[in-house]
Order: sequence, then structure tokens, then C-alpha cells
Amino acid sequence: MVQLVALWHLRRAGFKPIALVGTATGQIGDPSGKSEDRALLQHDELASNAAGVRSCIEQVLAHIEARALAVHAEHAATYDDLAEGGPLLPPDMCPAPENASSGGASTAVEVAENAPFYEGMSALGLLRDVGQHFRLGTMLGRESVRARLQSPAGLSFTEFSYQLLQAWDFRELRRSRGCVLQMGGSDQWGNITAGVDLVRRVDAADVFGVTAPLLTTASGAKLGKTEGNAVWLTADRTSHFALYQYCMRMSDADAAPLLRRLSLLPLSACEEIERAHAARPESGALQRALATEVVTMSRGPAAAATAQAVTAALFGGKGGAAESPAADVAADISAAALAGEVPCAVVEPGALAGSQARDLAVAAGVAESKAQVTRLIKGGGVAAGARRLTPDRTTVEAADMMAPGLAVLRLGKSKPFVALERPSDRS
Repeated sequence: MVQLVALWHLRRAGFKPIALVGTATGQIGDPSGKSEDRALLQHDELASNAAGVRSCIEQVLAHIEARALAVHAEHAATYDDLAEGGPLLPPDMCPAPENASSGGASTAVEVAENAPFYEGMSALGLLRDVGQHFRLGTMLGRESVRARLQSPAGLSFTEFSYQLLQAWDFRELRRSRGCVLQMGGSDQWGNITAGVDLVRRVDAADVFGVTAPLLTTASGAKLGKTEGNAVWLTADRTSHFALYQYCMRMSDADAAPLLRRLSLLPLSACEEIERAHAARPESGALQRALATEVVTMSRGPAAAATAQAVTAALFGGKGGAAESPAADVAADISAAALAGEVPCAVVEPGALAGSQARDLAVAAGVAESKAQVTRLIKGGGVAAGARRLTPDRTTVEAADMMAPGLAVLRLGKSKPFVALERPSDRS
């Protein structure tokens, strides 16, 4: 997401952005920032992943562009200088590709694949045409390589050679598309500078590299699918609600810089949000703004409205201005519960009405014991739907259900859970 937002900014500055999908290098794996070898993928799995990455990039960039237009309209005075100005990049920073036609350059983002760069290249050709320009001392000195060599897992020659391929990608992008700037995460610095050096040696041309700090966990570990701590930009891997809640759970210290990095809001708007949050931290204004921007820019405004509506239904707060219809919210909550994104207690068909809240809370894993729930009910700390449970009314009633066979209960303000009837076997 950081890189896609940066691509948009570079596009606005006058660059022709190219998002490169590693259909060739994905067969090897980049060791940068990794503690062990990546699992090698079969060709059909790699092709499927590449198609998914391409689709994701195109969709997210379209959502970012739409959000940019909306933000510009909301903050027109701040962005008047951009609206009136042209490209910010000097013409000589965009050299024509060596084999390109003389037509005018498009400003759209191109999604390219690197497999064609290696068609017809043999192992001997790679060693002769690319390998001769690399020095082993420099390759071994790169931080990503040193860290892996010192780790128990070590480093395979397969991943060690990755920097040659990424460097060749840069050279091919310059030759075929006039690419002069490569951008990546800070863990890519060694690979990017390898490409800068290769282009200088082979083509005697100046190209450039820029990196952005990685998003990391509180312990400093890189967020990524290999480490198993990532959220996904695609809804089939991380639901709108789960992505929204991921942002809502962030600390103030993490959310503030991410709002600047992952949104297109002007700094003045970010600062205003931070001031409002500082005045009333319990409001969660900072996290809510971050969650809304991230979901809107990655999934679109309808997805953000869905996530807000589900959050409102679960936590009893107010959702977005364009909340989904109740039936849609119920379906989304049911899906989130079945996916394990919300604590859930499942009962037999027709058994929800009349079920004891204390039994459901223990079954959902949000309470340690029935006695704990009983004490909370006496203190007014348990709700079923919009109704606060009392010692003489401790069961779920039909009127408490959001939809037939589905109810949302809450222990306090921060422990919502779902009670759901198991689907009937009858068709």
C-alpha cells in the first residue's frame, strides 16, 4: 500500500509509473528482510498469484485515484497549487525508451511482468551478460545477504542470485520503457543500488533509486505474508471489517504516522484529526480516520461503509454516513463470525431464542466462566442487541436478533460476540 500511494504521488509529479509483477523472479524469492528461504512455488500457482497481484494493483490504484479526486474536492483550497500546476518533473528526467515509438507518453500506471525479460536467456547468458558486472565482495556485503549468512537457516544460491535478476529488471525497464527511477521498501536498497550500478556499467546512463521505510510490528519485524502477520489488500483474504478493525486496534503512536503515509489527506487535515483525538482519546478519532482511509483507498467507499456499519452493529457505536441495509450487515457479520474474525457461539437451529447469555459468552470464548457473566449482568455490563440484560432477563429473545438465527451480544464496550444458529440440514 505504501508503494502504491507513492506511485500515485510520482505520477502526479510527472513520472510514468510502472508496477512490475515478478512472474520470473517470483520463482526464486527475494531474501531481503526474510529469516529463511521462501517456499518455491509451482508454475501454475505462480501464474495464479501473478494474475491476482496484477488485478489487485489495478484495483487499488483505481481506488486511490478516485479517493484523490474526492480529497481534492474536500480540500480544494489546500490543493489549488496542484490543480493549477502541470507536471513537476523536468522533461529531461523522462528520456524516451530506446525502442519506443515517438508518440506522446501516457500518464496511466502500467502493470508489467518481468518474465519476458528472460525469454531466450540461458544460464550461461545470465552469467556472461549480467554476472560479469557484479563483484562478489559487494554482493556479500549487502545487509540482506549478511543477515541471512549469519542466521541458522543460511542462504541458498538461488536467493543469493536474486539481486542479479532485480538489477537486470531495472536495466530492461530503462531500455524498453525509459524507466529512470526504481522505488521500493527500505529492505530493497541493496537490490536497487545493484540495478543502478548495472545500468551505469552496461549503458553508461544515470538512473536513480528511492526507498520508503517498511511497515513493521511493534517488535520491529517486517509485516509480510512470509512472516504470517500480514493483512491483505484483497477482500478474499482479509474482509473489509477485518482490515478496518486492524487499523482500529493500532496504538496512537502507530496510527498517527500511518495516517500520513497511507492516506492522501493534507497534513493540515491529519493534524486536525490528531488534535481532536488528543482532546478525546476515547473517541478513537485517529484510528477511525486511518481505518476509513485505508479501506476506502484499497477497497473503495462502499467497502468502507460496510466495515463501518458492521463495526457499529458489533460495538454499538455509530457507523458511516452510508451504512449498509440491515440485511447486508447481518450477512457480513455472519460471514465475519464464521471466518473467525469475531468471537462466535454456534447453537442448533431454532435454539437461539431462549439461550442463556452466560452459556453463549463462555462458548464464544469471551468469558472465563458463567459466574463472571452473571456478575457482569448484575452490574449492567451485558447487552443482547440494543437491550441491556438484567438478572431477571438473562436469555436472548427474538426481539434481540439482528436477523433470524443471529444476535450480537456485548460484554462491556470492548467485547462483542455473535450468537449464530447452525444452518439447517434441510435444503
